[in-house]
Amino acid sequence: MALIDSALVVGLLKASGFDDVTATSLYGQLTGKAFVLINVPLTISVAIAQSIVPAISESYAIKSRIKLNHNINMAYKMAMILALPSCAGLYTLARPILSLIFQGLDGGWQVLQILSISAFLLFYPKHQPAS
Repeated sequence: MALIDSALVVGLLKASGFDDVTATSLYGQLTGKAFVLINVPLTISVAIAQSIVPAISESYAIKSRIKLNHNINMAYKMAMILALPSCAGLYTLARPILSLIFQGLDGGWQVLQILSISAFLLFYPKHQPAS
């Protein structure tokens, strides 16, 4: 996936008018800084939400739709409790966070801001639980 991303993203940046050096630099900021930082709260959030999987399996096995819907909604809520504040914090503090972690190299903070918005949308339910 990273190989395909490197070809596509850099190619699209070049097609947008960026030169080779700038396109490669922007891709490096995306993969080396923004992806690394955005994955931390997402990984923790998913781990917390997955702790409810046994309860979801149990309610599915006993065919309790009310309990199943409740457990699925609880998993989404648990993920959102961490994801929303983390993404908001990464958006508002993108520049100082990058400057602190990468010692004055805060380039790419705009990329982190955009990625923090899109990361929050990963947790939006794509379907409604069974009724």
